Amino acid sequence: MILNSKLKSLLKSVGFITLYLFFGAILSQLKTYFPPQCERYAQGILGTIGVILTVIVFLKFEKKKPKDYGLNWEKLSFSRFGIGISLGIVLATAMMFSQIWYSNLELSLNEDVSLFPFLFWSLAFIPLAFMEEVAFRSYPLLALNKAFGFRITQLILAILFAVYHMLMM
Repeated sequence: MILNSKLKSLLKSVGFITLYLFFGAILSQLKTYFPPQCERYAQGILGTIGVILTVIVFLKFEKKKPKDYGLNWEKLSFSRFGIGISLGIVLATAMMFSQIWYSNLELSLNEDVSLFPFLFWSLAFIPLAFMEEVAFRSYPLLALNKAFGFRITQLILAILFAVYHMLMM
């Protein structure tokens, strides 16, 4: 039986994410070699290695190049990264203040927290976010978007992203 192109794209995308999870599960065994306070950095670094291995497997399987998955460095890559980080900070700030504005929450200074250690540990979110972006916005996004269009692709990826996070709990 020959699978239609939509089902084939869906199965390959789910396979991509499954392989990423498989590599992540294997590599997560190496977290014990990192200091416990660096767990988020370890997870981000090992997860990034896992997603890179997944991309390599799919590049070989599909006979494609990294550029075909949107995984290439361009002149504007660094500035786009900066814009993305800035936009994320603005949106997170807007969400935080909207919660404060429309609820009984209040913002107060925590004297027990120092800014520089907070910023250092917050940087761990960069490799964590990078691995998720590559895992969900490279091959799966491109393959599903080609087969289903933008809206259905976003729905499928949102479901896969939610399932992924439920598995990570």
